[in-house]
Amino acid sequence: MLKHPFFLALLRKVILLIPLIFILPMFFENKVMAVYLAEPVSDTIAVIVTISMFIVQFRKALKEIETEKSEKIKEEYQHQET
Repeated sequence: MLKHPFFLALLRKVILLIPLIFILPMFFENKVMAVYLAEPVSDTIAVIVTISMFIVQFRKALKEIETEKSEKIKEEYQHQET
């Protein structure tokens, strides 16, 4: 489980921020402003990725809970029949 937070930290500061510092000035006339914009842009992308990962993990956890509940119900039902 430790790999997700580590990946998200790397995503925000290394994978996104550093390339954006070099890429964004190509698209803006004011180069300094483009470098300053790299931080909020990388943060925004990182938030979107984090929310997506949370949704996926949350759905997996819900499925596991539902599976555990259904297994308990089956066990109880089988125990009552005997």
